[in-house]
Amino acid sequence: MTKAICVGLALFCSLGSLPRASAATALKRSIGIITAGGVYSEIVPAGTPLPHIYSSSFGNATDNQTAVEITIAQKGAGGTEKILVAVIDQLPKRPKGKLSMILTVTIDAQKQLRLKATVPETGYLKQFPPLPVE
Repeated sequence: MTKAICVGLALFCSLGSLPRASAATALKRSIGIITAGGVYSEIVPAGTPLPHIYSSSFGNATDNQTAVEITIAQKGAGGTEKILVAVIDQLPKRPKGKLSMILTVTIDAQKQLRLKATVPETGYLKQFPPLPVE
């Protein structure tokens, strides 16, 4: 095993520098979530090679919350542009922070973004139609 790691490392080092993604296969603008209060939180930086998958777990913000609104945006030199306002509903009532929801953002090589929300506790799944991104 150690020998394989050393051989792999030697091959990696012989490359000199890693190949960069071409403009055709990388995001031009970052993608983020606009949280309560209007704060843009970057989840996929500009220049990220495609395809790319981002997944993270989120909790409910208030007691007995049965729906959540998620805003996905792109940010670049021209400012921030909202590209999707997604409502995740049918959530079971739980105390604040006790409900786990997994958000998965997938961006394919054709620069199509897909959002999927899953609530593991109930098996609830909501998917949104693909959207073009830059």
